[in-house]
Amino acid sequence: MNETRTNLQLYRNRIISIVCLTNIPVILFLPSLYGQAIGWIAGTIASCGNFYWLSRQVDSNIGVDPSSSKLASYKLFYLRFLFLAVYSVIGVLVLKPDIIVFGLGLISVQLCIFGYHLYQWIKDSRYQG
Repeated sequence: MNETRTNLQLYRNRIISIVCLTNIPVILFLPSLYGQAIGWIAGTIASCGNFYWLSRQVDSNIGVDPSSSKLASYKLFYLRFLFLAVYSVIGVLVLKPDIIVFGLGLISVQLCIFGYHLYQWIKDSRYQG
């Protein structure tokens, strides 16, 4: 069980680190492309926070009774969704980001997970030259 928790923590930290590294080049464009840059940064912050909260929830449910785990998961899902919706509305009203880039920032963790597993699949492929 401790190995599962350790692997989850390593995976969580790896994904969040990759997403946060995408903000470094975006900061360079902040003065010239404010709307797009601030949209990406705000979206990735929300996406990383949501992913971190979800992974902490999964970590706390390892080894717990399935029925109580299911109830807690539903409650925290709606709480995470509510915070994400409030953050998005306030962020759009206050920061005035580019909405499309903000949306892409919100799915940045999902894109990173897909890219990471695609990379692992290609790396472990038997057809690798």
